[in-house]
Amino acid sequence: MKRRGLDVADVFAAIVIFAAVAVSVAGCDGAAARARSSRDVMWDVHLRTVDAAIARRDVHAALRAWHEAYVTALADDRWDGMYHAAGAYLRIGEISGLRRDAEPKARELYLTAFFRARSQRAIDGVLRTAEAFATLGDRDVSVQCLLTAETMLVALSHDEDAARRVDASRAWIVEKLRRTESSSGRAARGGR
Repeated sequence: MKRRGLDVADVFAAIVIFAAVAVSVAGCDGAAARARSSRDVMWDVHLRTVDAAIARRDVHAALRAWHEAYVTALADDRWDGMYHAAGAYLRIGEISGLRRDAEPKARELYLTAFFRARSQRAIDGVLRTAEAFATLGDRDVSVQCLLTAETMLVALSHDEDAARRVDASRAWIVEKLRRTESSSGRAARGGR
């Protein structure tokens, strides 16, 4: 049997199959987006629970909620969940009187946030982690994060808003590190 070409039934069948595949793919993308949105909301919900427990000075409840936030942020690939989990861990350390003990874990989380932000080309994430490391007094990592942001800025050569954010962050970091080093020097000299 020879066929002369496509008839109307063949074209219609192809259109129906194409539409079914498109709807199926769109449904999968929508489900993935909803799942991602749900994860984003979950770490944020857990962090709000951490803050409520901190307000009550309930360290145990704060740590339980923090762990849930951490696990949820770890499963996500965005930088901001890990960044906020690090800040929450420091706040828990503050109310428990163990801030110094909390800093290594916070550094680890900030570093994860930095690597994620860098890979996502999220200049604001890189800048926020640079500022976080400066707050911890970690000059070398803070400067490295800032240099990474400046390198990223080259790729955004016409983004004046990003350039302003990098400049503002650089100024803040320089001042924060100067004050930290100045107070460390005074403490080493006996508070003079």
